[in-house]
Amino acid sequence: MIIAAGLSGGSWAQGQLCLRAGKRLFVLDLPPDVAPGNSALIRQGATAIPPGHLDRVVGDLDQDGVGPAQLDLLA
Repeated sequence: MIIAAGLSGGSWAQGQLCLRAGKRLFVLDLPPDVAPGNSALIRQGATAIPPGHLDRVVGDLDQDGVGPAQLDLLA
């Protein structure tokens, strides 16, 4: 899951790696002027998460057994 990415840097690179590997990638659907990398990743196939649904998606991931260390970053 990517919260905010530019068009370069660590979040962008990890998103690209995830998509190239065929992994499911969730990206917060923020305006391009706020996080231009998010829009680009969504266009490339990432699943867009509307900002108002972030809590629900994180809750669903928690129930699916995603490691708590990653979820703590969003708390």
